[in-house]
Amino acid sequence: MRVLFLPEYFLPHVGGGEVWCWNVARNLAKRHEVTVLTYKHPERRMSEVVDKVNIIRVGPFPISGVQPYFTRASIQVPFSLIHSMKRKFDVVLASQTLPLPLGKMISLLRRKPIVSIFHDVYGLEFSLRDKGIVKGMIRGSLEAFSLKLGYDAVITVSDSVKKKLIGWGVPGDRVHVVYGGVDIRAFDDIEGRKSEKPVILYVGRLVRHKRVDLLIKSFEEVIKSFPEAVLCIVGDGPERAHLEGMARDRNLPVRFLGWISEKEKIRAMKMAWCLAFPSEKEGLGLVLLESMACRTPVVAVNSGGPKAVVKDGVNGFLIPPGDVNALSDRILRILSDEDLRDSMGGAGRRVVEEKFTWEKVAERVEKVLLSVLNETK
Repeated sequence: MRVLFLPEYFLPHVGGGEVWCWNVARNLAKRHEVTVLTYKHPERRMSEVVDKVNIIRVGPFPISGVQPYFTRASIQVPFSLIHSMKRKFDVVLASQTLPLPLGKMISLLRRKPIVSIFHDVYGLEFSLRDKGIVKGMIRGSLEAFSLKLGYDAVITVSDSVKKKLIGWGVPGDRVHVVYGGVDIRAFDDIEGRKSEKPVILYVGRLVRHKRVDLLIKSFEEVIKSFPEAVLCIVGDGPERAHLEGMARDRNLPVRFLGWISEKEKIRAMKMAWCLAFPSEKEGLGLVLLESMACRTPVVAVNSGGPKAVVKDGVNGFLIPPGDVNALSDRILRILSDEDLRDSMGGAGRRVVEEKFTWEKVAERVEKVLLSVLNETK
């Protein structure tokens, strides 16, 4: 099977969606031919083969960070369209948001089936609140348009997103839930141990809907009981300057580490006493699985994807969206009880080993792709 893969961003851009796409691509490439079309990046060659994945980086100039839709569209749509005409493939695999109409166009021109990937469905109301009027209208309208295009199959990362897709009119029998995963062996190969002093960790993009501002506010309460505690924030994004200002104004020991390497991220997760992830809009929350693989308890919002991986009180805690008091309370409970940390860490690790490995994820994606090919013969 020859797969033309169109992700939104791709490694070395880092985020849950990018990690999902990369690990699916490299595991599919063990048995199939996989070609990825993505943006140029200043740290990578225009064309390279990594773990048997053919990566083609298109466009007149590199993109190193999050860019406006117009910039991305002017690069990805025409240049990916040109490159797709040169390549032989059997099926298109496209991830939201911008690659979906692009993938549909390629699918129609080349008369090949298309499988879409939705990591979440935001909706216009949330997009306006999260991005503002202009950017929110663009994302909300583009998302609504992409939901109506019609695909041979749809892959999503949690049951909660599947319900949203069905609510938008996507036929339920075409929607396949494929959770994210963790490369346990890669995590175990990297040494790391818990820090002597309490460390609370956040990993992810610094954008409004991730609600890192709530974490900083809750940390103000945490250090009253644990004055030696440190909050480490891994990631970057448009909210960073605002968040740094919040921490500075409150005179809090918050370390903004920016994007770090995969090895450094795993070491940070193994060092942390807990990982806090207050995002109010999450299809799955891959970082939760990664933390659990490191035997580090998690605190997440009781909505969307986190409910699929976190069992409240067993491998972490679930809190109501936007509840600063609940967030600080659950973090304090984890920091205060070593036995609880150990039991939650062990429970989280077992969940990952039993249900969430990348090999199993790729097998499920492969099954969807093959079924689409068989139906369209």
